[in-house]
Amino acid sequence: STYDVIFLSLVLLHSGDYKALLHKLYTHLNPGGMLILVDFDKNENVQHPKVYNGFKQSDILETFAQIGLSQTQAHTFYAGDHLFMNQHASIFIASGFK
Repeated sequence: STYDVIFLSLVLLHSGDYKALLHKLYTHLNPGGMLILVDFDKNENVQHPKVYNGFKQSDILETFAQIGLSQTQAHTFYAGDHLFMNQHASIFIASGFK
């Protein structure tokens, strides 16, 4: 199946190989389709063996470009205390088109 929009919210941090997941999702986008993801900004105060401690937006945008997305963008839209494993954290949204 292919889709016009694929939206992930706080999924990538649980994904294991996030680059492989993003590539797989790209293959399910229609031409002109949009991939949107929401996740935590990288946070060195969070350490857990089963999840990523967030992501650098630049790494996500680089991966988007590598898999073939264009018109990519990312920005932080919220920050707060006790947000990620009881730590202060910020959340970003990133998107791109096939």
